Amino acid sequence: MHGDHDNITLTKEGMDVKFDMKIHGNRGAVCAACMQRNVVTEAGAVAAEMPTEDLKMSVKVAHGKFGHPSEELTRKIAKALGHTMARGNLGPCEDCAISKSKQKNIPKESDMPKATKKEN
Repeated sequence: MHGDHDNITLTKEGMDVKFDMKIHGNRGAVCAACMQRNVVTEAGAVAAEMPTEDLKMSVKVAHGKFGHPSEELTRKIAKALGHTMARGNLGPCEDCAISKSKQKNIPKESDMPKATKKEN
C-alpha cells in the first residue's frame, strides 16, 4: 500500500486498486474507488452487467440489504440499482422493531441537577 495527497494505491500480485476519488468532510477527506463488477458467463465471456434474473428480490430482502430504510426508499434504491421487486408489501420488520424499542428505553432527560457554578 502506498499513496500521496491525491490517492491511495493497493498493489498485490501485479494488480493495482487505486482509490483516487477524494470525498471531503468536516474533519478531512476519504479516498474512494468506483468499481464496476463484471460477470464471467459459462462460455468464458465477460458480460458488462449481471443478468436481470439474478436481480429479482422481495421487498423484505431488499429492505435488509439496503440498511433497513422505509418501504418507499427501499423501492427507489432497488429501481436505481436495476433490481426487479416482487409484488407485496414490506410489513413489519423484526430488526427495525427491536431497534425502535431499544431507542425508546433511553431516557431523554437526566434526573441530575444542572451545574450552577464552574468548579476548578
